[in-house]
Amino acid sequence: LISMCGDHFTGKLVESQFQGIWNLLRCWSRMFASFDPQRSGFITCLDFRILIEQIGDF
Repeated sequence: LISMCGDHFTGKLVESQFQGIWNLLRCWSRMFASFDPQRSGFITCLDFRILIEQIGDF
């Protein structure tokens, strides 16, 4: 993620780029949690597929 989001693929980020990655990870975490209401840390294969499709639409 860092090399993809940083300038010139150097592996370095400025603060705004870090904040962007952090916000993206938080969003993905919330999406995962929506498929894991018992907070077990696990989701089904079908739920994972739906989750990935939703992330792709994000």
